[in-house]
Amino acid sequence: MINVLTAQEAADLLKITTDTLYSLVDKDALPGKKIGHQWRFIEDDLLHWFRAKSRPTASTQNEGAGTEEHALVEIYQKFLDATFDAVFLTRNRMIINCNDITLDLYGYTKEQLINQPTTKLMAPEFHNPASWASTVDKTGILQTVCIRADGTAFPVEISVTTVLYDQQGDGDEHCIRITAVRNIADYGQDYWTDEVRDVLRGYKFQSVQPGKARDDKPGP
Repeated sequence: MINVLTAQEAADLLKITTDTLYSLVDKDALPGKKIGHQWRFIEDDLLHWFRAKSRPTASTQNEGAGTEEHALVEIYQKFLDATFDAVFLTRNRMIINCNDITLDLYGYTKEQLINQPTTKLMAPEFHNPASWASTVDKTGILQTVCIRADGTAFPVEISVTTVLYDQQGDGDEHCIRITAVRNIADYGQDYWTDEVRDVLRGYKFQSVQPGKARDDKPGP
């Protein structure tokens, strides 16, 4: 049975915003059909498009895993530029690329982030992935606490997608992870997990506007 999706459902499937979805549609990069004033998408077509974008070409397969990784990063550069969320790419838990929104959110230059571990962006309390177990909300999206370059803290939701670029291998060295980050500082304490609230009490808390810190901490 054909599963037809609304724009919001299609964006949720690809883990992007509807603004990014429409941007891709405008560039004829995403399969969809406008019916009246609304767009509709077929789930199988979107998944096929995503797999095609993620799959290395025959030429890159012959040039080795390093070239395959480079080709995949080039494909996702367009996505990085189009999305309204902070997004960075990692390999072996090291940052290999990011968009400008990531730089604005964390207060670093690209040179300061590339080839750095992802733990550079997170509060030490969340450096162990096992500590995330209690931060998963009902949608399956992880909540954690991030630290800006100026030392201020803010809560975020993160969604991670793994793309295998070497079909012959396995493990972290054969895949790229795409991490989307959304600042939830102004969503309200009731929205955060208990662990996120507890960790934030130990830091100067930052509002949703980068660079504007406030001294008030989450209450008990």
